[in-house]
Amino acid sequence: MKSFNIHLDAQDLAPESVIPIDLVGLQGQPDQHALIRAGAPAPVPVAELGPYEIRAPLADGRIFTAVVTAPSTEPVLLGDTLTEVPPPLLEMPGHQHAAAVTEVRTASLLDSAWMRTWTWADRTWEPTQVPVVVDTDGPFTTTLTLQPRSVCAVQCGASGFPARCTLLPPALSLALEWHLTENFSPSSFDAGLALRLRPVGPMPTRQTDSHYLDSFEGFLAAGYLDRAQLMAESLIEDAIDDWKTKAEYPLPGLLAAYFLLYTCQYDRLEEWSSFFADNVCWLSDAAVIRASLLVETGRGDSTEVPHRLRQALHGALPVRSSGLRRLHSLLDPDNPFVADNEELRQACTDLRPYADAAYWETPWTTFRGTPPSPSTVADYDIPSEGHQATLLRGRSSGN
Repeated sequence: MKSFNIHLDAQDLAPESVIPIDLVGLQGQPDQHALIRAGAPAPVPVAELGPYEIRAPLADGRIFTAVVTAPSTEPVLLGDTLTEVPPPLLEMPGHQHAAAVTEVRTASLLDSAWMRTWTWADRTWEPTQVPVVVDTDGPFTTTLTLQPRSVCAVQCGASGFPARCTLLPPALSLALEWHLTENFSPSSFDAGLALRLRPVGPMPTRQTDSHYLDSFEGFLAAGYLDRAQLMAESLIEDAIDDWKTKAEYPLPGLLAAYFLLYTCQYDRLEEWSSFFADNVCWLSDAAVIRASLLVETGRGDSTEVPHRLRQALHGALPVRSSGLRRLHSLLDPDNPFVADNEELRQACTDLRPYADAAYWETPWTTFRGTPPSPSTVADYDIPSEGHQATLLRGRSSGN
């Protein structure tokens, strides 16, 4: 089989980002798909020789394109054509696609950046200190190291800018890039500081390293499920390994389970969702995914549904925004499994303040206020009450 090298320029992309590409035959050759990493030439095999149009759509709406004739000995550099991407091909029930964040300036320009963290323990949010490293060389970034089998929330803010609280995905290390949205104004609580979360660090035992997970999550959040489908199988294989090891940081399994739920691959999710909910019971998303599967497959009258809802309520909030949305929908008092259950009816009331304060366009659960007390009024200054915030301004990597 012949092949040619494709070089996707890593400028404006995270190094080693994984990008699904389409190879469209221009003279009747069969279309093909491949995965490449940004920043280095990658050999791509083709079944037949001739000219191909190469398309590399990104989660942020750009498409890199080039035309090449196979075989080719020189690497093909894909250039940004600023082509508009059509709407997602598949719709996801109960999911709102993540809004694109236009970066205007980074938080390094702010007068006073701060953050504070909580960990869910014994059915309550406990103030905690999480190891943090601050990098101001590029985009203002804080890197956090998380404890295994735990749900952590972080509130970030700065003087003059609204604070948001975000629940963190279950990964060993996370990089939080701080940005300001384009339409920020002090009178609008729906704009201001925005966090981009991505897993970092090596994952040597996995096919899906942190770059792979970050790329997949980007397509998933943007709603480009056709792109995510090309990457899903490796992720699912790693999630199956998580079954066997009961992973302490089950991010691959979490993303894979949501993907199968979004794409209605219920047969594949059936056994998986039960195991996930039983063995990762500290993560509310696992119980929400299982309850959603039961309801969507016509088993809403099962006694397992209220059991899974109670399980979710005993944990922290779902870390995925679509999980919070699904939980809120499942707890609708009109649902028969809620109407006759006083505990679940009360839970709906208790959850409503978080839903009212949520930013639904963010992929990870984000709301105004603090985890113990969501609020429709955002804090502007460094908190004077509760546990102390960590001041970030002026700190650099290694400090």
